[in-house]
Amino acid sequence: MTQVSPPIPPSQVRFPKQRLAHILKLCIAAGIFSLVISRADSSRVLECLKTAEWKPVMFAGLLLFSTIPIAGWRWQQLLIANGIEIPFRSLLFTSHIGQLFTLFLPGPVGDDAVRMLYISKLVPDRFSTALSSVLLDRLLGLMGILFLAAACIPSHWNTLFSSDSFAIKMLAGCFLGISGVSCLCLILAIALGSDRIKKLTNQGSHLFPGERIPSAIRALGNTFCEGRKAIVPVLAAASLTQILVCGAFYFAGQSVHVDVPFSIWLGFVPIILGSNAVPITVAGIGVRDYLLVLFLGALAGISSPEAIATSLIVLGLSVALGISGGIPYLLFSPSAPK
Repeated sequence: MTQVSPPIPPSQVRFPKQRLAHILKLCIAAGIFSLVISRADSSRVLECLKTAEWKPVMFAGLLLFSTIPIAGWRWQQLLIANGIEIPFRSLLFTSHIGQLFTLFLPGPVGDDAVRMLYISKLVPDRFSTALSSVLLDRLLGLMGILFLAAACIPSHWNTLFSSDSFAIKMLAGCFLGISGVSCLCLILAIALGSDRIKKLTNQGSHLFPGERIPSAIRALGNTFCEGRKAIVPVLAAASLTQILVCGAFYFAGQSVHVDVPFSIWLGFVPIILGSNAVPITVAGIGVRDYLLVLFLGALAGISSPEAIATSLIVLGLSVALGISGGIPYLLFSPSAPK
């Protein structure tokens, strides 16, 4: 007699929502990229890539790779400030492995997911604090972008807002406003006492349903308070990281003869980096291409083929950085110290 398996409880039924969302974001990236490419001469893009100078490309790659040890150092300072001692080597490898997974997941999701997974194995007894350190480091990284934007966009105010492009005016205005408000909030948070911060995070956590998000907010507030002395140096390192990335864009442009002063790149690359932090595409594909064509064309009169070639070189270097993260992924196995 044939046995009928009992029905699976609804709580155990898993729908591939995340997979569908990932496919959708890939489609968005492909759609935007195809739209940008369709408006440019693809043969000229290929010609730019074929004639690209290799020395500036190497400099751009070195700048991108140099952000990995800085990321490991930033994370270590936040952990030390919260009483967690983890060897720099472990955090360096974990940060590098995170870059591998940014190639498959949208925005910074892959990096953060890997760091959360590995830190849970490195310090299982302090998981909540260690997890909050990842979130705090991500927020300070975003603040580094916003600080750079707040410092550099005003110096190009006339150029940006004299452009005929409404998109440039909207992006620059919104980004500058968000940067100003965010910087002000961070300064106030640093100025407030620890008790006040904990009280505010406890009150704010009640605005969200369930327990997971409120507990994460409270843990983040506690981690911020315990790591106050590390906030300023970590923020400075985050800003340095963004300047290095701007330098990578600059040298990538130089390799295809986009002769634009570095100060111009500082005026709009933070907008690109901030936009890439929003998880709507994978590896910034589409968004980076569109914004480079938009800003380089409006601010420096650079044609679309050169701008797209610059974007493709940055993408290639990012992919190389991510693939190199496969080496520590194969060799490094996180485990709690005995």
